[in-house]
Amino acid sequence: IDYILENLNEMTDLYKNFEKNLDDLYKLDLENLQLIDNKNKDRSKILISSKDTDINGEQLGSLLKKERIEIEMAYPSYALLIASLYDTKEGFDLLKNTLLKIDKNIQHESKSYEFSYIKPEKIYEIYMAMGEKSVLIDLKDAKGRIASGFTYAYPPGIPILAPGELISEKIIENINTLLTNKIN
Repeated sequence: IDYILENLNEMTDLYKNFEKNLDDLYKLDLENLQLIDNKNKDRSKILISSKDTDINGEQLGSLLKKERIEIEMAYPSYALLIASLYDTKEGFDLLKNTLLKIDKNIQHESKSYEFSYIKPEKIYEIYMAMGEKSVLIDLKDAKGRIASGFTYAYPPGIPILAPGELISEKIIENINTLLTNKIN
């Protein structure tokens, strides 16, 4: 904060350049990929949707990484990048050119998969479930069982199940959807 206050003119210039770079990025004309932007979204969180294309978010992330563009995370239908005041025009130009190149080499494809976070039924408190004897079983045999450990979707690191929660058919479907889309 002290640095910012002492260098307010420099920070103001960086912010103006940052806003211009973001404006130019969000004006990019893509046919298949989508840059998600609206007035209620933090524009520095660059959300690139691969929904309805022949690639998923992880593949999009890999293509970006090949061009030296580091992503924050990938999910089945999008990749997320985080920009800062210190990202240069050259960096934004690299991103724009890479997105245009990727967009040109992918196809529109209607895909539908359903994923929603559901609140599992809690059978035991976490400390109780973690203290019980447990067995490792195949996911296909887990319906009706109680989780003894945490199950996360990573990225982004969101818990699907916590110890003591009932493993339902819907939770198994959600986990399989994530695995199919290369989310660990």
